[in-house]
Parts: sequence; structure tokens; C-alpha cells
Amino acid sequence: AFVYPSRYEGFGIPIVEALQSGLPVIAAKGSCLEESGGPGSCYVSQNDEAELAEQIKRIANYNNLRTKMIEDGKAYATCFSEDAIATHIMQIYRSLIK
Repeated sequence: AFVYPSRYEGFGIPIVEALQSGLPVIAAKGSCLEESGGPGSCYVSQNDEAELAEQIKRIANYNNLRTKMIEDGKAYATCFSEDAIATHIMQIYRSLIK
């Protein structure tokens, strides 16, 4: 698992890279990391070590959960591919010139 309980981030590119690499992600709640990790990742309070430890144990001990997080994460990471971003930007530009 990729564990990233950071408090301050601009976006969370390391999370997207972890998802693309097939790692389940655990990140901090209440920041941009939830956007970076998407709905298939796990989020914990930044100051709760016990919650973090529990989530690490869950991912380590439950193969079905880990497999689902990996599959969901890879699917979500496609939203951040170069093609997906370029398509989205072009849609914005086209909507502005209409």
C-alpha cells in the first residue's frame, strides 16, 4: 500500500502515480488528496495514528479489499491521463467560444 497522510498538498500527484502503479492508497482526509485518490482509496484523519494503523492492517489482511482498491484505483487514475486531460481542456475551450 501507498500511505500518504500528508497535511498540505497542491494536488497529490504521488497518489495518482501510486494508483497507476497498482497500489492501494491510504491518504489524509480533508484535503485535495481525496480528489487525487478518488472513491476507491482509503482516507484517515491526519492526527489519528490508530486509525491509520487499522487501515494498513485491513489492506494487508483482506485480499478482496486490496484487490478491489487496486482495480478501482487503476480505473480512477485514467481520469488523469494526458489524453483525458487534453480532451477535458478542449471541451472547456469549445464551450467558451460558443
